[in-house]
Amino acid sequence: DRTKDQSYFLSRLTQEQLKHVLFPLGEMQKREVSQLAADFDLEARKSRESQELCFVTEGTHGEWIDLRSLETQGPGDIVDVEGNILGQHRGVHHYTIGQRKGLGVAVGHPIFIIKIDAEHNRIVVGERELSMSRDVRLRDVQWSSKQPQCGMSLLCQVRYNHRAAPCQISEGEGSSLSATFDEPQFAITPGQLAVFYDEGRIVGSGWIC
Repeated sequence: DRTKDQSYFLSRLTQEQLKHVLFPLGEMQKREVSQLAADFDLEARKSRESQELCFVTEGTHGEWIDLRSLETQGPGDIVDVEGNILGQHRGVHHYTIGQRKGLGVAVGHPIFIIKIDAEHNRIVVGERELSMSRDVRLRDVQWSSKQPQCGMSLLCQVRYNHRAAPCQISEGEGSSLSATFDEPQFAITPGQLAVFYDEGRIVGSGWIC
């Protein structure tokens, strides 16, 4: 079911782990599963469908962190690429690369978060073009099977709701890797997982750095 595909989140499983796993619903659509649950009068059919972070039931992920008094840096500056202060943010944990809404800053044209500088507690904003990139560097790369050859063309997905795009991989040092997309991609974010596919199969994954 392409609309419920969870392969992105399963990409870190090893062959040792996968050999113990069964996916009995893998060939079914969500609506078919829901109908079966209704036919058997299972309680699961009445459950609310989870969205986003399923354990955050109220508010946003940033508010979830605030309510638990987890250590954060607090408010800081929102700046442009030249370092000019445009406003204040509530804490970097409330924001993400590529975000446009909820910044509380007006400059006469749309602006996006292009960098989160956690070290200096700053958020850098700019025009959308500044959030586009063709290159991505990965750490802790893990291959699901045999490592593909340098220069091989694969599809790479850089976040869950991103449409995997063609790229070529190149070698790095140790478990690091670089990849270059055929076309610039929006909001490639450090800390997110990048997953490689080849003809619908997971090839490997790594953390964007």
